[in-house]
Amino acid sequence: MNGATPPSWLCGGNPNISTSPTWEIGYNELANRNSVAMPNTGTLVTKIRPTSAALQMAWETLTHAATGNAGDP
Repeated sequence: MNGATPPSWLCGGNPNISTSPTWEIGYNELANRNSVAMPNTGTLVTKIRPTSAALQMAWETLTHAATGNAGDP
């Protein structure tokens, strides 16, 4: 999704990956909370922000992106 060619062993080189919501939630948990280095995923979530509204994920970027601290003194 970042433009790199997928390896041939991964779904025959043609993975069907969606840009639907939930990328931000997983990235927040692993990278921000658990300090796991995820530079490619960080690039991806920045590129697809804000995500579209779908069910409870409508505010995914706002609630999980750590892009600000609205409301904090």
